[in-house]
Amino acid sequence: MLDFHLKVLNESIDILKGIKKELIEKYGEVDISNFEDIKFLDIKTLDALAYRFGKVQSLLGEKVFKEILEKLGYDLSDKSYIDILQYLEKEGIIESIYRWKKLREIRNSLSHDYPEEIEFVVGALNEMLNNIETFERIVKKIEEKNEYADKITSERN
Repeated sequence: MLDFHLKVLNESIDILKGIKKELIEKYGEVDISNFEDIKFLDIKTLDALAYRFGKVQSLLGEKVFKEILEKLGYDLSDKSYIDILQYLEKEGIIESIYRWKKLREIRNSLSHDYPEEIEFVVGALNEMLNNIETFERIVKKIEEKNEYADKITSERN
């Protein structure tokens, strides 16, 4: 399943990068002065950004992190989510637990509409755009750990 999930993650990250490129080419940076235009003209793009960002964050946090740690030999039975994050930090997969929690907060912040809080929404959108590369680095590190685990397994057989 890990290989399949990595494929889905890479496809979603490519879509996120395309969305970012499109928004920057059309509007420059997303800010309060152009948000209403973006929202009116490109609501589907904003929805796609929020959906894909959430999909990547959820897939990593709910499935892939456990899969890679188990493949690396960690026993995750009776482990809390914080324990899992500590292992990921130790393995260099995530930069820090705080940073991962921040990505989770960003995802959650746009799961609801806040039409009166434009500054909040614009800030969250920019956080999403600025963290696409963070997801890309995490997936790259997981791929490297996955290849390492495969190599060790094949050498034992």
